[in-house]
Amino acid sequence: MKNAPSARSRWVWITAVAIIVIVTAVTAVLATRGDSDPDSPDPSPDLTAGDGCNAVDVDYIDLNSQISEPPARVCFTIDTESRVTIGAASLDPDTPITLTVSTGDATVIDSAATTATADPEITATLPAGDYLIAVTAVADSAVPAPPFILVTESAPASTPAASPAPDASALPAPADCGDTIPLLANGVSVMVDSTQPYACLELPQQSFVKVGADSSADPQASADLRLAVLTTDGTGTVLATTDDTFGTDPEVNTALEAGTYVVELAAWDSAAFTAVQVYYDNSGTFIRQGEPATSHADLSPSICEAVSTIEVGATMTADEDEPYICVTVGSAARLTIEAASLDGQDLTLEVLGFDDSGSPYRIAWTDSNPYATGLADFDPLLDQIVPEGTWVIAVADVAGIPGHHYDLRVIDSQQ
Repeated sequence: MKNAPSARSRWVWITAVAIIVIVTAVTAVLATRGDSDPDSPDPSPDLTAGDGCNAVDVDYIDLNSQISEPPARVCFTIDTESRVTIGAASLDPDTPITLTVSTGDATVIDSAATTATADPEITATLPAGDYLIAVTAVADSAVPAPPFILVTESAPASTPAASPAPDASALPAPADCGDTIPLLANGVSVMVDSTQPYACLELPQQSFVKVGADSSADPQASADLRLAVLTTDGTGTVLATTDDTFGTDPEVNTALEAGTYVVELAAWDSAAFTAVQVYYDNSGTFIRQGEPATSHADLSPSICEAVSTIEVGATMTADEDEPYICVTVGSAARLTIEAASLDGQDLTLEVLGFDDSGSPYRIAWTDSNPYATGLADFDPLLDQIVPEGTWVIAVADVAGIPGHHYDLRVIDSQQ
């Protein structure tokens, strides 16, 4: 995703934005609908003919983007019929907003307002053409919109969802675990494929666990995998999900209560996959070493002699063009590492170490926040066991452009 330039103040941590829950589904950036409720003001957008995308000063945006503080009125173009989802989240908790989507000539298609439980969101199947997005204050459409986050997503109307919500009736039952479905154990991986994509996890007590998938056993593997941890209570509730941690292999680090869980693998576009190993660790001793991003492949251990450092428990602001920060961990610990862009970059976080030959390897990567509860929670966050040693925290945007002007914090998750 791409972020527009931002004029936000220095700190944009997830706890700073009072936006109430938007549930993240397995396959979508946006899942909660921003429908109106009886207590919400009736959205009344002030849009008139000739006030649409023909305006001389209107800005056009790319879809499938996440933009911090865009103009209150922007347009977009689609070349083919598409299913488009648009969401907005006010950065001022005291000023709810109305989101309106219109045709290029300002004929309203749909609108939604902030409610007590959701940010406004609109999903519609649209023919090719130009479209207008307008955001206003709920109380008075003439009042300028407060600063807000705009998130858009689109796909051809004929394309099915990349990874549909799981069918609870098709998931293994607890009785299947250890029988027809393999059980995971510390240090023991199990093999799955697209014909039988499940494994079971039984926890006798609350644990912070690592569950991942390794497709390297198949040299021809090309499927882009997604991993989900689900309940076995008949609802198939997704408790954790991710992709792309190690190339196209996913790895989840999450806290789970005592109980039995299903681990499911799926591939984007329903691609077939074979010989994928699912691994599990709750001891904090298994650390996978993966290939670093190509932009970091030439790093050497001496990098930490030339860049800034951060201590566990500290926060700092990175200067312009400061994509690497080093941290020394005295003993293995569960750490939270979070970066927040101060000028609109859509950031990724990567943690790198070096092998005996001095070559870099990846132990963690993310472009999202697993605990996000609102559209404004888009800064990347890692929560996992980091071994003893000195590590490089690499910050870049999703296109690989080095991170610049961002806040970084590293804290002990258990304190």
